[in-house]
Amino acid sequence: MQKNPWQNYVQMNDIQADDLRTIADEAGLEESVRIITALRGLTLNIPRKPFKKAMERYILAKYDGTRYSINKLAMECDMTQRQVAKIIRRSISKPKL
Repeated sequence: MQKNPWQNYVQMNDIQADDLRTIADEAGLEESVRIITALRGLTLNIPRKPFKKAMERYILAKYDGTRYSINKLAMECDMTQRQVAKIIRRSISKPKL
């Protein structure tokens, strides 16, 4: 999407909605203006774990069979040790084709 010239004049205090200001604080003003402009009029709901599948792939790639790696992965992925172990068990129990 091409940037409109008026977007260069947007300042942080022009963003009144708290949700949009949160996006601007995290992503930066320029990127936020681009996202807000492209998606204006939409109501978005961001799930608590939007990248769950990617985290599961990461856990399965980094798990080395030790309890230590479960602990480390739990901290890195903001999960409990039990959640990490469950992901690993589910993967192990799936039949390979």
